[in-house]
Amino acid sequence: VTHSLKVCGFAFCPSEMMASNPAWCLSLQEWKAQFHNWMMLPTPASILMATIFFDFRPLYGATVLSDTLTSFIFQHIDQRTPFLHFLARNAVQNPPPLSFFRQFLVEKNGAHKDTFDIKARAMLPLADAARLLTLANKKDNPTNTVQRFLYLARQEPENADLYVQAAEAYELLMGLRVRFGLQQRDSGRFIPPAALSKMQRLQLRNSFQPISALQSLLSTRYQLAFHL
Repeated sequence: VTHSLKVCGFAFCPSEMMASNPAWCLSLQEWKAQFHNWMMLPTPASILMATIFFDFRPLYGATVLSDTLTSFIFQHIDQRTPFLHFLARNAVQNPPPLSFFRQFLVEKNGAHKDTFDIKARAMLPLADAARLLTLANKKDNPTNTVQRFLYLARQEPENADLYVQAAEAYELLMGLRVRFGLQQRDSGRFIPPAALSKMQRLQLRNSFQPISALQSLLSTRYQLAFHL
């Protein structure tokens, strides 16, 4: 499967966070033990792992395995609320990607110098916020970021407008990434700002607004003011 995805343009994960890595082919009990360790010892490394692997979903076979693992996570999040606090701190680490002069923050060096990283700077902050907020609801809910925000809009009517805006922003970002990926024949993650039309620039800037509002909500909800 991973090799077929690579042919389609999805590059292998440089950290080998893939099913083809035997280290991540575990039994239900082994996954429970692994998740328990990450939740009980929320180090920067374990928080990073949690943000990746807590987005699992069943594709084939006995869905009772994934349902059981989901229930296990919610059970231990109830007992270990500091874990959510650490997830919240992680979710606000990437501020909206505009400079003081409202220019897009671009990569300063490396192979992608002077390009805009749409995944890390725009999509990831939205995905991290959606993951945290749905986990905090402790209900079996979607792992798709757009669906998560729409789910949250139903759960929290007082914040529904923000969550709908976030869902729309994520869809726009995904659309831009796909478009430039097709044009550049790559993943579309790194976009040269000069290649953006005037309308795309405006749409991209507008998509950053929910990021700021979500991070403000998380900072208040998880009392992060003195920890950032």
